[in-house]
Amino acid sequence: MKHNFTEEEYYSLHQKLWNWLSENPTKEKFNWPEWEDEQYSDSDCFYKGIEINSDCFCCAYSEDHHGGDCYTCLVEWPNESITSMPCFYEENDINECGHRIVVFNLFKLWEDMGEDDIRGTIVFMDYERILRMELAYEIANLPLREK
Repeated sequence: MKHNFTEEEYYSLHQKLWNWLSENPTKEKFNWPEWEDEQYSDSDCFYKGIEINSDCFCCAYSEDHHGGDCYTCLVEWPNESITSMPCFYEENDINECGHRIVVFNLFKLWEDMGEDDIRGTIVFMDYERILRMELAYEIANLPLREK
């Protein structure tokens, strides 16, 4: 089976996107200037004519090389557990009452910052901009998953 990109190419593109986001903390993934505007769909962006699942090169890698299984994510997320979406959640503890504690992982923290104002524009507080810069940089530099 021919793959759209190699693992190394997907990883390099992942780093390019997230380094750009670390330099542009008020922007979203779909704002990356290297997406092909004329081929934008309702849910995904395109790069070199290829639809990139969730505007994420890690998701696209998993889909292209492993049928879309998030357990095969290109990168190793911190504190991964049994959750099916390691970029979103860490389900890594049970409290004294026996309830599972769900902790947001790096991407979910980055994604949830900011609030819509009355014009529908996302507004960020200064500390959110700084934190988004740091989180995006950390995501850009996540290590490749060991085989």
